Amino acid sequence: MIGLTLGRYLSGRFLQQILVVFLSISALSFLIDFVEMLRRSADSHVGAGFVAFMSFLRMPVASEQILPFAVLFGTMVAFVNLTRTLELVVARASGVSVWGFLVPPLAIALLIGLASVFLYNPLAAAKSRCSGGPAPTRTPAYGCANAASTAARPSRPTRFSTRAGGSRR
Repeated sequence: MIGLTLGRYLSGRFLQQILVVFLSISALSFLIDFVEMLRRSADSHVGAGFVAFMSFLRMPVASEQILPFAVLFGTMVAFVNLTRTLELVVARASGVSVWGFLVPPLAIALLIGLASVFLYNPLAAAKSRCSGGPAPTRTPAYGCANAASTAARPSRPTRFSTRAGGSRR
């Protein structure tokens, strides 16, 4: 079994590498999206600041797709760095099994996955709805200030709506 101190140390190293990889890939994705949107808006007279803001608004959806790869590559980078500095060799020499020092990255990956599914995904979906994304909305939710996006859509009758005479369909 791995000790608490070593477990916290390994968890911190994995979390740090995952964060570095996630921020690097997110910045690269933002720059690519920004350049592509600048190219598309070359004919219109839109400023670069507005294009950068629009690229920034598209980042929550992109970062949802980036996160699994960031966890994968961040864990690989963390293992390479721990092997390069001989920290894994020292852990093995002190009697920690391979499965013992795999527990912290698995726990970090599980926590990141749960936070992504239960916290980040609903917020990103709500912001995507507010910006006129693919998901239709009926009422503004999660602080959506764009009420025009829901007001412009015609209201459809619900399954249990009644006719003028009061009878159901």
